[in-house]
Amino acid sequence: MEEPAPAERADTVHPLPVPGWLIQSTADDGVVRLHNHGSDDQPVDEAHPDDPLYARLAHSTVTGPSALPDNHFGLLRDGVVSERGRITPLGAGDGWAASSHSPWDGVTVTSLTLAHGADEIRAHLVTGALAGTPVHQGGWAVAGSSVSLAVTDGTAWARTPDLSSALRPLHGFGPASVYELPDGTAFGPVGALPALTGTTSDGLFVCAARLGRSAQYGFPGLQVSVDGPRLRVRWPDGSCHQAELAEGKVTVMQS
Repeated sequence: MEEPAPAERADTVHPLPVPGWLIQSTADDGVVRLHNHGSDDQPVDEAHPDDPLYARLAHSTVTGPSALPDNHFGLLRDGVVSERGRITPLGAGDGWAASSHSPWDGVTVTSLTLAHGADEIRAHLVTGALAGTPVHQGGWAVAGSSVSLAVTDGTAWARTPDLSSALRPLHGFGPASVYELPDGTAFGPVGALPALTGTTSDGLFVCAARLGRSAQYGFPGLQVSVDGPRLRVRWPDGSCHQAELAEGKVTVMQS
């Protein structure tokens, strides 16, 4: 008799420190997400343009990359979003993974993903950039036979008949937006992408993201506080993560 797959038995978040990955799965919908903080397709001795199949911050079993920068955090220069390029892994542990990259000479982006259940916290510390430098954060791009999009209570939503993507700004970003993808992705002919923009001030940007088949809106029970370079996340079940970001270094504690 066929037994349920591990992703169908319970929600899990499993770190893979060697490749710099964090695997997040949810039992109610079977969706598996891979948060990428270590794998790129850059050769050792030269820099190539980003390949979205390798360079995105996250991938899943139900989504594919879009024409816009989904699951990507970058800085803007003359309206062009910076690439990730070479990824430097900073570790992966219980519910987290982190990395850094240098989009431009003298600029470092230190990134952290925290995951629990279907929820994600994405944090980025930008150092070395001029104050007021614009940034862009893309969420999960969803696609299907049809798509609806909205911004409700500060959260940007994109939904196909059986999949939804949410993105909410928590610190550093301005109001959320959502964009249509007329060409969709490999998963459907039309799609949509939640996204955030902001400008560098204290350098820290934090947002909440979710991908799943549930039609539930908002992030009920999720509490996030930011104090300088430190953040504290209280998940809906009462468990907590605390983290501190510095240039090229991330410290994470769980309670």
